[in-house]
Amino acid sequence: MPEKATRPNHVWTVDFKGWWYTPERENVNPLTVRDDFSKYILSIKTLKKGDIASVKAEFTRLFSIYGLPDVIRSDNGPPFASMQSLWGLTKLSVWWLSLGIKLDRIKPAKPYQNGAHERMHRDMARELQQEIVGNITLFQKLFDKWRIDFNRNRPHEALGMKTPEQVYVKSDKLFDPNADLLISYPYGFKQRHVNNRGYIIYNGHLIMVGNPFNGFNVSIKNENDSVSIWFGSNKLGLIDHNLFLIISDPNSYKVHKPRKLTKKCYPSSDT
Repeated sequence: MPEKATRPNHVWTVDFKGWWYTPERENVNPLTVRDDFSKYILSIKTLKKGDIASVKAEFTRLFSIYGLPDVIRSDNGPPFASMQSLWGLTKLSVWWLSLGIKLDRIKPAKPYQNGAHERMHRDMARELQQEIVGNITLFQKLFDKWRIDFNRNRPHEALGMKTPEQVYVKSDKLFDPNADLLISYPYGFKQRHVNNRGYIIYNGHLIMVGNPFNGFNVSIKNENDSVSIWFGSNKLGLIDHNLFLIISDPNSYKVHKPRKLTKKCYPSSDT
């Protein structure tokens, strides 16, 4: 089950609203981000592309304004997750993990697990879809106006009839946009840099970790008769000493199985 938010910035939820079209036939697929506890809408953003770079740029802006959440809840689709990647990670979700943010994935085909976010989308569609004329710039202006009204003027029974703006406070976890890609590991962990092809070197052998980790450093730890591989505080799996592959940890952030999953998993090279 999804993690239950107990305070502001405990859980942020994210999704795309779905396609709308301007009268000029421009595609509009707004990215929406909200704080699950306070119902505060952090962003309704029309993006030219729904790719990793565009979504990361918007989250960089949000983190700079509001600070970092503890958890981000998303579905299992791109750019948040990848069915082709070991652990289901993309460069976006690896970046979130590197900032110390936990991933909370809803189960595939279970949108009700992000139900409050979906209800907000239905409100947007009902109240806005017939109100917009003009181009995508006018769409964004109306989204901004609606977001402010929602946060400032709409009380919620779950909030004791307070508005989201009365409940939400910024996170005390500050975001450093200049933070290095290198993650610090405690004593006993041996660091390995992931090259631009997604590999690390271990005992003279190349081991594929995956392109989502390019530029980051992972770590290796000897545990009795096995060797584990970690990214921050996240245990990714164990290294197979015979085939020099990574055996995925079942408790990792992969909440779905990549297609044709076997015991020994090969990460994608194009995520």
